Amino acid sequence: MVRRYFSLIFTVFLFWTIFFPGIHIGHDFPNIYPEALKENISLPQVWSTRGSEGMGYYAVDTLWSWPLDFGIGLLSLIGLPFWVITLGVFIIPTFVIGCIGIHKLLEDFGIKGVGIFVGQLVFLANSYLALLIDGGQLSIALAYSLFPLAFYFLKEVMDKSSPNAPFKFALVVAFISISDIRFLYILAVLVSIKFIFDLVQKQRGKVILRYFKLGFITTSFLFFLHLYWLLPAIFARAPLLPSNYGRVTQLSFLNFTTLGHALFFITPHWFQNIFGQVTGVLFYFVIFPLLAFLPIFVIKKGKSVGFWTLIALSGVFLAKGVSPPLGTVYQWLFTNFPGFSLFRDSTKFFFMVGISYSVLAGFSVDWILSKVRTKTARICLFLSVLGIWSVLLYPAWSDKMTGLLRIPQSNIKIDYIKNISLNGEKYSRSLWMPFRHPFAFADHKHPLTEATLLAVKRPFSIGVVGTYELFNFLRDYPEVDEFLRISSIANLLYTKPISKSDSEYYEVFSDQLADLPWVSWSERKEDLLILKTREHEDLFFLTQEPWFVIGSDEIYGQVPKESFKQSSFIFLEEGLLDEKILTGDDARIVAYQKNLTDVAAFFLGRDYFLFPSRTLDFSPDGSGWWKRETGDFLTWRSFLESKYKIENTDFDYGGGWAVAEGATSRTVYNITKSCDCILIARFLLSSQGGILRFSVDGNEIGQVNTKLEKPSKVVRKLAGYKDTPDKFLEYDKGNVEWSEVGEVTSMGKLQIETRGNINVVNALGVIPKNLWDEAKRKAAAASVVLWDEISELDQKSLFEGKNSGEVDYTPVSPTHFKVRVTGLEDKSLLVFSQNFDPLWTMNDVGAYPVYSFVNGFMVAENGEYDVYFTPQKYVLPGLLFGWVGVLMVTFLVYKRLMRV
Repeated sequence: MVRRYFSLIFTVFLFWTIFFPGIHIGHDFPNIYPEALKENISLPQVWSTRGSEGMGYYAVDTLWSWPLDFGIGLLSLIGLPFWVITLGVFIIPTFVIGCIGIHKLLEDFGIKGVGIFVGQLVFLANSYLALLIDGGQLSIALAYSLFPLAFYFLKEVMDKSSPNAPFKFALVVAFISISDIRFLYILAVLVSIKFIFDLVQKQRGKVILRYFKLGFITTSFLFFLHLYWLLPAIFARAPLLPSNYGRVTQLSFLNFTTLGHALFFITPHWFQNIFGQVTGVLFYFVIFPLLAFLPIFVIKKGKSVGFWTLIALSGVFLAKGVSPPLGTVYQWLFTNFPGFSLFRDSTKFFFMVGISYSVLAGFSVDWILSKVRTKTARICLFLSVLGIWSVLLYPAWSDKMTGLLRIPQSNIKIDYIKNISLNGEKYSRSLWMPFRHPFAFADHKHPLTEATLLAVKRPFSIGVVGTYELFNFLRDYPEVDEFLRISSIANLLYTKPISKSDSEYYEVFSDQLADLPWVSWSERKEDLLILKTREHEDLFFLTQEPWFVIGSDEIYGQVPKESFKQSSFIFLEEGLLDEKILTGDDARIVAYQKNLTDVAAFFLGRDYFLFPSRTLDFSPDGSGWWKRETGDFLTWRSFLESKYKIENTDFDYGGGWAVAEGATSRTVYNITKSCDCILIARFLLSSQGGILRFSVDGNEIGQVNTKLEKPSKVVRKLAGYKDTPDKFLEYDKGNVEWSEVGEVTSMGKLQIETRGNINVVNALGVIPKNLWDEAKRKAAAASVVLWDEISELDQKSLFEGKNSGEVDYTPVSPTHFKVRVTGLEDKSLLVFSQNFDPLWTMNDVGAYPVYSFVNGFMVAENGEYDVYFTPQKYVLPGLLFGWVGVLMVTFLVYKRLMRV
């Protein structure tokens, strides 16, 4: 038995540090406290405040791991420490399952003894799996270990017609899906290649039938197993990747793997696992390709060798990503192939390299042993293998790694950090800079968030000055204390970086933060700065009835400090709400530095808008036009400031910006029906503008002047330090507005010609005249405060008043709260301090996006209200029907097996 699984023993020796008692932490694997682990023992929740996004997020895209999370919660409930749970759920199963799976697979190919031993080492003792474990990506490591077993049972079905193999295959695939569902995609690639091979070599009818039956059983099993999150995804809202995930630029940003790395099966960040710090191709890793590609030259008529060599070459080619040669192939697949955008990081395809190299290495060693007759030579070969792998994995067994594979260090801050984060009984958040500390505490009542996430969120992002400092909004944005209060942030914790230059900045910035007026208390504890805010709101709180703003969030700077707490704002030009929300006569509307044409455009409705950016790329095309999207606010603003000295913070209705520099011409829309219409356009007026000329098939409709001759100035401050004085940056103010361009009466291609340094178009509208006239009538009849037409005294008086009423609430679950409002005298806004999502409702009425980032609900009277995240209603039916379905599939397969 020891001889049979000696590779497992040797692998445990190479990774012995992971079994050392104590708290292990990794780059993606913080310590999780028992309070948080026990929260896993619940129904699946489609809204979560766990992890680094303590402001809340739609969690349906990660809910596939709920069975695993639930099991971890149970283990914590019986008192097991987190490091023991980690070993029992992830580490030990990864090594044991991987060892057994490769053993079975290689044995099925007729490989024996040392050949199996080397194949197991190639699969388990490599830099890829080592960095997965060291970095804390343990669920990916578990999925990786299951691949050989899945392929073994696939062979049992296709090559041997084993009657119970389909169910075993489906079961292994199910475990892969709850470890990391993305890797079903890579498994599907492997199965597809084997399907093609089988079609060529066997009777096509039988092959197609077997694959169809296996696919039906496996798909049915997976569908019912995951029905609890599939139903919300289907009937409420499908999971969406962040907008920048689908961009081709992400490939080059995350691609560090060269052809050499992929071929030598060495991860580019070996062994320190620091992002961007790339290790060259180490010559002694040549053992991997030598063992992998030897069989194709020495084993004649080896169909299995040919198959696995194809898998190896495919894996190497995909693992190198966009690196040469033929990097555009990966780029094309990423852009055009469904689901491929899941693999921005091409190292995920090391899965294919690992399994193929291990099988081919087994063939190689088996062939070598067939040429070696003496026992002494075989022993020398065996000892050489041990020596080679000891060198390859030297950083792992010598305690040189930087994450989980490092011997745990005693850290006295763990209890201290927890006590700071608890902050009493009141709901509160901790803000970590720049990222969460590995020992950061969080539970449902005291979640945490990261400054890197907050900095890109309006309104915090409008406080970022320049590009050098991402977090200077905490120091230089006058209203930041109000938004920290609204975010329920009670603590700010700043960890000291490792590098010398970053440490010097840390010392300066820490002193500046500690002296800010909104900080009530500060302390330094070794490499950690701890700040307490003077005030923070509970999860629910009341303000006066909100202002619906047509204009930018620069209006915050006009609100008197003493009035901010009772004021709330909903920005209509964000494009998150439609015109129907203003049907009531009592809505308070302010047009901030806008006119009635801008108001009329909102009343018209976003459905009538055309966004030219939708057909553009991020780099200039042949016409010279390019785009920036809503999520690019910081980079877009920085571009305008640095190149053109323009400052603008207008919203874009969620449609992005179409940009033209210099003289250009572009067709933006094909008008397919003749109508009696008016063309309206929303564009940037600036000191660097010029002319926008609009035409249909060459016939001019009209033109607009986009140049401001005497723009107002905007001054932004960067705080100084000690002998360094404050720095003031001056820009020309730009303004985005709607304008009528001219009449459109014919069909044809709508074209824009530009003149000037820069022209920016947000939206167009080809609107029937009767609809446009109706929108203008609504705008004129509405009770709109035109900011530029009232006095400064009247501007300040808009925000006067006093909040009334008190709020109490009971959390039923992360997706359901019982809220009680008492003492209310006037119509008010109930603010729910979690990330805005339109699927949050109160008594079946949807939420408003308040301050651009949290939820708000109108309340007109005292009473008890249900605040509920509506996709959650599909979870329990999905769970019940899903498990019934799983049992039915299992029963039917078992019944069929009994007949065989």
